[in-house]
Amino acid sequence: MEIFKCRYLNHENEEIIGFCLNDCKNATQYCYQCLTGIHSDHENDCIRFVTMSQYIQEYIQINNNYSMQIKEIVNQLKNCLEQLQTKMDQDIAILKNINYSFVNKEYLKFKQQINIIKTYYSKEKEKEIQQQIIDLKKYLETIKSLQLVQNQGIEQVNPGNVDKIQIKENNEENEQQQQIIIQEAKILFNQGNINYQNFHLLIDGRKR
Repeated sequence: MEIFKCRYLNHENEEIIGFCLNDCKNATQYCYQCLTGIHSDHENDCIRFVTMSQYIQEYIQINNNYSMQIKEIVNQLKNCLEQLQTKMDQDIAILKNINYSFVNKEYLKFKQQINIIKTYYSKEKEKEIQQQIIDLKKYLETIKSLQLVQNQGIEQVNPGNVDKIQIKENNEENEQQQQIIIQEAKILFNQGNINYQNFHLLIDGRKR
């Protein structure tokens, strides 16, 4: 077991008893004299060896809980996108069948489905699809911003009580925003279809 010794002047050979997690300019490790001297204005941020592991375990639990929430949301989003892709494939199949009827001069059968062709001819369907792609890209950017907030939160974790409350609030806020995204995606799915080509444009945009 390694034993730290303080290197500050007049503190030589004093045993190190913990680490300071404040952003102060002093050495991170501290002895008792450091604690009552150069760290006296932020003693709550000075964590002793005997309690440091408790804080780390708490952060592990926070991340475990958050990871479980993310996995559940990812599964829901995946289901929504798979349903969207299924709808796109169905639209393609319908158009192929319509074209088959027309090419084979089955005009009565073609006439029964001509309203579908009209929605494409009037650009109504195209505009609807374009708006859906725009909305989905917005949802994607929101997810990316949540990821950025999460990464920053990990870097800025601090054991103070105020910071622990902020971590909890941030997790709850992120979960609420993600649930909103899921619900809006479901509504979008129910409102219409997205063609296969535009779906891949969305995926390509996500990779960038």
